[in-house]
Amino acid sequence: MTGIITKFCNAVSMLMIAGCIAIVAALLAPKLAGREVFAVMSGSMEPYYHVGSVVYVDKGVAPEDIQAGDVITFRKTDELVATHRVVEADAENRQFVTKGDANEDQDLAPVSFDDMVGKAGLSIPLVGYISLYIGTRKGMIMIAGVVVCFILLQLIPEILKPEEEEKEDGANA
Repeated sequence: MTGIITKFCNAVSMLMIAGCIAIVAALLAPKLAGREVFAVMSGSMEPYYHVGSVVYVDKGVAPEDIQAGDVITFRKTDELVATHRVVEADAENRQFVTKGDANEDQDLAPVSFDDMVGKAGLSIPLVGYISLYIGTRKGMIMIAGVVVCFILLQLIPEILKPEEEEKEDGANA
């Protein structure tokens, strides 16, 4: 019986490790390649970028290289960013006219070249929820719970092992 429990605990532990590595890789690895990672929080770019996705933004693209049809991420305020499609790039006035794919109208204010974070690219669905949740109190509690669960999965086989060895030793006497 201990063998089955040990195998189960090891399998669940490996799945937990693989899941954590995948999440960390999805959120941190792009930064090593000069990309910024943003969570999609509204449906303005549906169905191109889904709510809850993460979007990888290439910060190395110059505003002058952006053309109509490209998707950019830009700062609306110091704390708020948006990702919308460029309708018109006005190099003379150094601004973009943007529009969310799901919006009927263009954005009211043009986006200054200086407010562009970068050109948006690849996205991964649902990972944005995780990146937003991790920073909350509940997210921290969840991380602590995962760590405790992992530790328990390592200890359970060790706790059960001596009991079965004692039973075997008692049967041989």
